[in-house]
Amino acid sequence: MEEISILREFLIECGEGVERLDQAFVELEKEPTNKELIGSIFRTIHTIKGTCGFLGLPTLESVSHGAENILSGMREESIAVTEEGITVLLESVDAIKEILESIERIGKEPENRYEDVRQHLEAFLTRSQKEKSPPKAVKKSKPSVKKQKRQGRSGDKKDETEREEKPARPALAPQVSEEKIPPSEIKSMPKMPALSEATIRVDVDLLDRLINMVGELVLARNQLLQQIRGKGGEKLSDANNSTLQQLNLITTELQDKVMKTRMQPIKNVWDKFPRVIRDLARSNQKEIQIVMEGAETELDKTLLEAIRDPLTHVVRNAADHGIELPEERQRKGKPAVGTLRLKAFHEGGQINIEMSDDGAGIDAVRVKEKALEMGVISEETAARMAEREALRLIFHPGLSTAKKVTNVSGRGVGMDVVKTNIEKIGGSIELSSQVGEGTFMRIKIPLTLAIIPALMVASGGEPFAIPQASLVELVHVDRNSDLQIEEINGVDFYRLRGNLLPLISLNKVLHLDGAGLPDANDLEEKGVNIVILKASGIPYGLVVEKVSDSEEIVVKPLSKQLKGLGYLAGATIMGDGRVALIIDALGIAQEGGLLRDSGETRRAEKEEEAVVEEEVKIKKEPMVLFSVGDHDRCAIPLSQVARLEEIESEKIEHSGGFEVTQYRGELLPLIRLADLMGLAPPEIQHSSFSAIVFSRNDRSIGLVVGRIIDIVHAETSFHPSPSGKNGVKGSIVIQGRTTDVLDADQLIDSAVPGWFETAVA
Repeated sequence: MEEISILREFLIECGEGVERLDQAFVELEKEPTNKELIGSIFRTIHTIKGTCGFLGLPTLESVSHGAENILSGMREESIAVTEEGITVLLESVDAIKEILESIERIGKEPENRYEDVRQHLEAFLTRSQKEKSPPKAVKKSKPSVKKQKRQGRSGDKKDETEREEKPARPALAPQVSEEKIPPSEIKSMPKMPALSEATIRVDVDLLDRLINMVGELVLARNQLLQQIRGKGGEKLSDANNSTLQQLNLITTELQDKVMKTRMQPIKNVWDKFPRVIRDLARSNQKEIQIVMEGAETELDKTLLEAIRDPLTHVVRNAADHGIELPEERQRKGKPAVGTLRLKAFHEGGQINIEMSDDGAGIDAVRVKEKALEMGVISEETAARMAEREALRLIFHPGLSTAKKVTNVSGRGVGMDVVKTNIEKIGGSIELSSQVGEGTFMRIKIPLTLAIIPALMVASGGEPFAIPQASLVELVHVDRNSDLQIEEINGVDFYRLRGNLLPLISLNKVLHLDGAGLPDANDLEEKGVNIVILKASGIPYGLVVEKVSDSEEIVVKPLSKQLKGLGYLAGATIMGDGRVALIIDALGIAQEGGLLRDSGETRRAEKEEEAVVEEEVKIKKEPMVLFSVGDHDRCAIPLSQVARLEEIESEKIEHSGGFEVTQYRGELLPLIRLADLMGLAPPEIQHSSFSAIVFSRNDRSIGLVVGRIIDIVHAETSFHPSPSGKNGVKGSIVIQGRTTDVLDADQLIDSAVPGWFETAVA
C-alpha cells in the first residue's frame, strides 16, 4: 500500500507541475532570455526525471531526460531558445501528460514507448550542439551511469547553477533503467516529501457534503433568529443573548471558511489557452495573441470543471476560422496579429465570462442560408428572423458556416454541446457578431449553491433578495426631501447629487400588484424606497415597496419553469420558511429597457469609449437639447438646469402680468421662450408643455420650450451666431444639425430684470 501512496503523491505533484508548463513555454517563446523562467521549467522536468528511476518508469524517464538535456543547454546558453526548440519540448510535454494519464488510469506506463518523440529530442540536441559548441571547461573524468543515478535518487541539494563544471552529458537516457527497484523493496525506501506539511488533500465529495451541511446550518440559524425576533428578543436574558450572538458569529465564520475551500481561480482553466492558441496559429499560418483579464476571478470547482470543455471549444473555434490570415487582415486594414480577449468578473452574484475576437465575424445571412439548406427553418421563418435570432442558429446541431472542415472545427459539432453544457449548470450564452469586425460571446453562470450577503426587500407583497455585490446605496424620497423624481420623455429619473438616475419599478417589471411608481399623493404620504444598483457599469434605481435588513442567504438553483427568466439569479429560503427570489441586477435593467443585449451593449461601450477619448481632446459638456417653436433646435448646458418639468396647460394661471403655475407650494413664473426669441409659437397646441426650471438663491423660474429632445455631450467652443437672436451665445453642430446655444441668464434677465439679483438682496 505504501508504494501506491508514493505513486499517488508522485502523480499529483507531477500533474501540478506539468499543467504549468504549457503556459510557461508560451511565455518563454515571447521572452527567450528569461533565465528565471527557463530555470523554473528545468526544475519541473528535472523533478519528474529524477523520481522516475526510483519508481521504475523507464519510458517517462527517457522522455523527460531528453527534454532535460535540451533545457539544460538553454539554461547554460549553449543552446538558443528558438521556436523549433520550444515546439520539440512541447511535444515531449504532451507525451509526459499521456504517460502520467496512463499511470493514473491503469497503474502502469502505456505500450507506446514514444520513439518518435525521443528521436526528435535527440535530433534537435545534436543539431544545436553542432551549431553552437558549449564553452570550454576543465576536463574531468566522466562519472559512470550508476553514479549519476545514485546522485539523482539521493536528492542532491547542490546549487544547480554550477553547470560551467558539469561534464559532457549523454544525448538521451537509456530506454530502460539499469537499476530498476522492485516494488517489494519500495517499502524500505524513505517516503517522498509531501508538497507542504501545512496542506492536506481532501476528497471533493467530502467537501460537497460539508458545504451542503453548512448551508442547512445557515438556514437553521436564520429560522432561529426569525423566531426569536417574532417572540420579542429583548426579553431574553443576557446569558441567552450572549449564546445567540456566539452561535451567529461561529456560523458566519464557518460558512465563510467552508465556501473558500472549493473556490478556485478561473486561471486554472485559462492557463492552457495560450498553448492552444499557439499551436493552432502555427498550424494555420496565423498570428494570434490572447489577452486575459480577471484571471483571478474565483468560482466553485464544480462550475470550473463544467465550463472547461465549453470554453476550450469556443477558443479553438475563434482561432481556427474566426481570425483571418495575416495578409487577409492587412487587406482589410487590420493589424496582422489577431486578438482574442477573455474577461471574467462577478456581477449581481453571477459569474460573467466574456470572449471576443477581432476576426471575420459571423454572417447572419450565411447562417440562415445554411439553416434553410438543412431544413432547420422555413423560408417564411427566415424572412421574419432578426439578426440576433439568426446568429443563435449556430447552436443547432450539425450547423456550421465554415468554408472548410479542419481537425478543429467545421463539422457543425460542438457549439450545440457548448450550449447544452452551459445550460446544464443553469447558465446562458449571449452571442453577437458583426461581419468584418469580430464576434462577442458572454457566458453567464448563475449561482448554484453558495452563501452570500443580500439585502431583503419586498414588492407587491412578495419577498426578494438583492445580492450586495450589485448594491450601491439606499435612498428614501419623501415630502421632506429636497431632491425629487422627474420624468423625461416618459422615463422616470431621480436626480442624485446632480446626476440623473433612471428608475425602474420592480412591481412593473415583474407585473406585480401596484405596478409603476407611486403617484404624487402617495409620494407625499408614504415616500418611495430606491435601491441603487449597478449593471454593466451603469447605475440605476430600483423602486421597491419595503426595505428590510441584510442577511446571509443560501442560494438555491431555480426550477426548470423559472430558469429562462434572466432577471432572476436563484432562490433562497427565508427564516420564516418562505421562498424569496434573488434579483439579477443586469437582467432587471435589460427587462426594464435600460440596457440592450450584450452585443449592442458592447458596441455602445465602444462608442462611449470613443466619445470619452474625443472629449479628452475636445472639451465637451452635457447639454439639454430641445425645440423652440416648430423647427428651431436649441441647447442649454445641463449644469445650469435645476429640473425638467412637464406642466399641464390647464394649470397655468396669471399673477402680476406673468404666467405662473403652482409648483411645490410656491408660484413658479413661466417665460415662453418663443416669445423672447421672436419666433412663431407652435401651430398645434398641446394639453401640456415642457419647461426648463432654473433655481438660484431660493428663487425659481421656468422657460417654456417646445419639446425636450435629448441630453447630449457637445463642444463648448461655439461659432458666432449670424442670427443676432436675443440670448444666443453661438452655434454648434449636434447630431449633424446646427443648434443655437442659449444664454439662460441673459434671457431671464431680459424678461424679468434683476430676478436672481433681487433674491440676493
